[in-house]
Amino acid sequence: MKDRSISVEAVEFFREKIVKNLLSSYQEADEKNKNVMVHMLYDFIRSFGQKNRSGLWTVGYKKQVMEAEKKGLPKPQPQKDHHRLAGTGFRYVLDNPEIFLADTEESFEIFYRKCEYLDDVIYGTRDEGKALSKFSISRGGNGYVYQDAVTRYKTCFENGKIKFYKPKVGYITEFPKELDYFDGISKEHHKDFWKKYTKPKNNLYK
Repeated sequence: MKDRSISVEAVEFFREKIVKNLLSSYQEADEKNKNVMVHMLYDFIRSFGQKNRSGLWTVGYKKQVMEAEKKGLPKPQPQKDHHRLAGTGFRYVLDNPEIFLADTEESFEIFYRKCEYLDDVIYGTRDEGKALSKFSISRGGNGYVYQDAVTRYKTCFENGKIKFYKPKVGYITEFPKELDYFDGISKEHHKDFWKKYTKPKNNLYK
């Protein structure tokens, strides 16, 4: 029995009744309307529960929890960051329907894993969320980004802007292995996908 963190029925409905029915419209749409569609699908992905599957917190959020404990206050709610950029990230499915939407059990399993992958969240703070937002093109970007889902966290980690903590493990001194490219097909394949939607920009911290 496979470990299922999302209802199989919910994923089947999403795949068969929503994603497949949108596919031809997506393929015919311009970039602006493709972005509208993937944002609609992102809302469905969020409905799967926004689970902290990686178990990662930022050190910023850990400090907030510690401060609350010292003051005898309730544990603060984290900023739940969909660190894999589920909107743009779902284009990987729509750009590769022969892999994710074929009528086979193997294809369904890859689709299911992709949904789990995109639904993962990191527990962080509002300020950290603002720092990460610099890496997305907010106006007229149509889902394109300045840095992809993995690179933006590496950049923040290497510049000391974000550090990580994991309950029952402790502080993370190296870039977390949990933050990596989707390996349902191959990591290189997924990296190539992000190259298509990335428009590099220098001086993102200035």
